[in-house]
Amino acid sequence: MKIHKIRTAAENGDAAAQYKLGMCYYYGDETRKDLQKSFHWLLKAAKQDYFPALYMVGLSYDFGDGVEQDKTKAVEYYRMAADKGSVAARYNLAVSYEEGEGVKVDKTLAAKYYQIMADNGDDQAQNNYAHMLSEGDGIPQDLEEAFRYWLLSAKQGNKNAQYQLGWCYYYGEGVEIDKKKSNY
Repeated sequence: MKIHKIRTAAENGDAAAQYKLGMCYYYGDETRKDLQKSFHWLLKAAKQDYFPALYMVGLSYDFGDGVEQDKTKAVEYYRMAADKGSVAARYNLAVSYEEGEGVKVDKTLAAKYYQIMADNGDDQAQNNYAHMLSEGDGIPQDLEEAFRYWLLSAKQGNKNAQYQLGWCYYYGEGVEIDKKKSNY
């Protein structure tokens, strides 16, 4: 769709078109890149509860793209997008709660969001959740479960998880010692 048609639909209140126009400005597709205009249109779509826009408004607040950086507002928008099913927003919420960015540190809630993502196959969330399980960071320590999540992540090519698997095999953490497999 040409940008002039998208702009017309956006000006007429179409949330999907407002989101598309915001993304055109965000990436500079068919127009000059303009993060302030991008944020303007993404916010209009988000106010209509258009969930991809909710995530992008959160991202804009998180990194200060076209708007003053505000980690608290980023979390608010990530939460709204996550409640609507946004996978990326759930991951960003987990990181926010783990790091205390825009919210008070809450390792239990971070683990909850990582686990949801991990159980849906996200290799980075599997790796992060495994770390939390191995350390008992906000959740009960469970080395066998940590090993299981690292294995899932490693099978998807996650280098950090592959390293952790080698460590587990070498030292017998969550699995029996197997020096041959420690070179994972």
